Parts: sequence; structure tokens; C-alpha cells
Amino acid sequence: MTTVARRRTPERGAPVDFTTLRRPMVDVLAPAVLVAWLVIYFEPFLLRFPLPGAASSVLFPAMCVVTLLLTPKERIRSVPVLWSLLLVVVVLALSVLWTEDPGATLFRIRADLPGTLLVAAVAGTMPPTKVVRTLALASTAIAAISLLASLGLTESREAPFDEAYLGVQNGFRGLFIHKNELGMFLVYGLCAVLVQPKSSSRTAAIVVHLVTILGTRSASVGGGLLAVAFVWLWLSALRRQEKPRERTFLLVMSIASAVLGVLLVLGLLPVLLDLYDKDVTFSGRTFIWAASLDAIRDRPWLGYGMAGIWMDETNPVTADLHARIGFKAAHAHNGALDLTLQVGLVGLAAYTTLVWQALRGAVRAMAHRSTAAVGQWAVLVVSSLLLMSIAENVFLGPYLGLLAVVATVAGKAAIEGDPLGSRRPAYRRLLHGTRVDPGSEASLWA
Repeated sequence: MTTVARRRTPERGAPVDFTTLRRPMVDVLAPAVLVAWLVIYFEPFLLRFPLPGAASSVLFPAMCVVTLLLTPKERIRSVPVLWSLLLVVVVLALSVLWTEDPGATLFRIRADLPGTLLVAAVAGTMPPTKVVRTLALASTAIAAISLLASLGLTESREAPFDEAYLGVQNGFRGLFIHKNELGMFLVYGLCAVLVQPKSSSRTAAIVVHLVTILGTRSASVGGGLLAVAFVWLWLSALRRQEKPRERTFLLVMSIASAVLGVLLVLGLLPVLLDLYDKDVTFSGRTFIWAASLDAIRDRPWLGYGMAGIWMDETNPVTADLHARIGFKAAHAHNGALDLTLQVGLVGLAAYTTLVWQALRGAVRAMAHRSTAAVGQWAVLVVSSLLLMSIAENVFLGPYLGLLAVVATVAGKAAIEGDPLGSRRPAYRRLLHGTRVDPGSEASLWA
């Protein structure tokens, strides 16, 4: 006679094994952190729903810490360490020692730097494709809300100019504080949408992004959109070239086309400026750039400290800048100039290293089919960021967090696509010919 083993059922009141719940909890919390970061730092609903300052300096970092504490150790170990990002953060934090406005610098350090590091860490624990998909979905939702708000609310498409100009500024801004903020945010979101698998929902998301972006009537945003279009078409053409000779020919033609495009834009500059209601000074930006360069010459290496100028109008340096410009400017309206003003050429060099590391990871990720989409997304974001930085300050604040996420995710994708390629050359020779599972813990260490 055979006996059947009875399945043991847990007794009532028995403690729940919390470790088994950690993984599904983190699978929900990590994407929620990314969405919260977009809402808190980019402020897409500021016109109607302003958030308290503690949201960025206390609540969001606490949310990230809780998520990281719940994250399994093997996922924590898979996060690539970006020394260039740490260098940028250290330079920004140390600028409190030489800043012109200690109060403003400390405020910006608390509000920006912890969130930047923590959101990059949380993104690094997620699968790279899931990060990009989460950003695409969140951007599409915000684009749809912004489009509806711009069509339905007068204040979302007509805003008064600042003190430098009179009249009304036309263009969609949704519930963002400025139309340029909406446009730039959606350009970065469009980068994530473009690399998603082809489907009807992807097409609809692209249409919503394009309609809203074009509705901003922003020249800066239009330049970013052109950069995304050009780079995306170039990447699509590059994928179809199988022979090295064909890729070389495409590269040469791309450079020639870019030069021709620049010459064409310069030739049509008066027409383009009139289309966007601009003048040859780009709404006074050339005055701001000239005054900023003069200020940089006085303190070229370390600058005036993070947020050390522009915020306090009574600050002697800020007052002198406003006097040279002829009106009150909020920032340098150029990413490189504004960054150099704050943390000097030392900070600019550190930031350039971070950009290089992001692009390096993106190129390595594109070399493998499983991670190519993530690499393309990273290239698109960095390209649009650099182009829009010509006329806008997009190197610090939430945009530093965006670059940190891009560099982290691209670096992780590169490691997953080629585990051995991320190791030191001597170690690669040692393991040459040995098959390594890309999902194993060892393969994720750089």
C-alpha cells in the first residue's frame, strides 16, 4: 500500500516570508520612482499643482532609499559606477566653498544633487529596456495632458513676457511654467518613444509628441526636434548598411549633409527667425552671451559657485551682468556658458567627461542587437541635449539627472550586450574563449 504525502499548508497567523515579496515590490517601486522623478523635478503640472520644496529634497530621496533597500543585492551589484558623474557632483557640492551666494548654493545642492545620484542608482537596478519603456509611457501621458491643457486653457497657450519684453508669448506650454520647458521635455520623451517596437500605440504616441512640440512655437525646441529627426534617420540608415565600405560612405555623406544643412540654415536665418517671432539677437541672447563671457574671464577656473549668480538680483556679480545685458536675465541661455559661470572650466571638463561616458556606453550598446534600442535612445537624448544647450540652460537641474540616467542605463546595456568587453584587457585575455552568461552576476561587473 502506497502512501501519498500530504501537502503541508501554512498555519493561520504564520509570518509571511517578506523576502519573497521584495522582488515584485521593487518591480513596481522602481518604475514609480522614475515617474515621480519626472513629475517632481521637471514640474509638468506646476501652473495648477505646485509642489513643496520638500518634495525634491526630502520625499523623493526617501522614496529612492526605500526602493534601494528593498532591491535584491544582485540587482544592486549590477549598477555601473560612473566616476564622471561622481566627479561632477563633487565639483558642484564643493562650489559652496567659493560661491557668491552660499544660501542659494546650499538650497540647490539639497534640491538637486541627492535626487540626481539616487534616480541614476534606481534606474541602474532596472533592465535598460524597462527604463526606456517607462520614460516613453510617462512622457506620452504628460504630452497628452499638456496638449489638452493647451487647447482648453488660455493661460496654457498665451503667457505674458518677462520684464525685458512687452506683449504676450504665444505657444503651447501645457501646465509647465514655460513653453520651452514643455518642448524640451517632450523632445527627450520622443527619443524614448522612437526606439519602441513598431505598433499603432507607438505611432499615436509619436503624433501626440510632434503636435505638442510644434505647438510650442519654440525655436530652441525646434532645433532639438531637427537633431532628433536627423540622428534617428542616420541611425536607421546605418543599421541597413552591412559592409564597412557602405558605412564609411554613409558617414561621409552624413557629414556633408550636416555642413550643407548648417549653411542652408544660415542662409535662411532671417526667414526662420521671422517664423518664430525672433530677431537677430535671438530674443536678446547674444547680449547675455557676451556679458557671460566677460564674467567668465574674471573667474575662469572655478566660476561663481552653483547658483552663485542670477538668483539674487542684489548680488554684485548678478547686478553687473544685468547692467551689461540691459535687462534682467534668469540665466545665461547657453548650457556651456551657464555651467562655466557656476563651476568654471573645471566643472565643464567634468561634465564633458560624463557626456563622453554616456556616448561611449551608447555606442557599445548599439553594437549588439539585444541592447541596440537602448544605445539609440541614449544617442538621441545626448544629441538633442547638446543642440538645445546652444540657446537654453540644460546642463544642470533636472537635465543633469537625465544625463545621469542615460549614462547609467547605457553603461549597463553595454555590459549586458558584451560582458567580456567591459572587463580590463588582461582579464579579457584570461577569459578569451570562455563563454560567460550575460545574466550572471560576474558578467555585470565592470
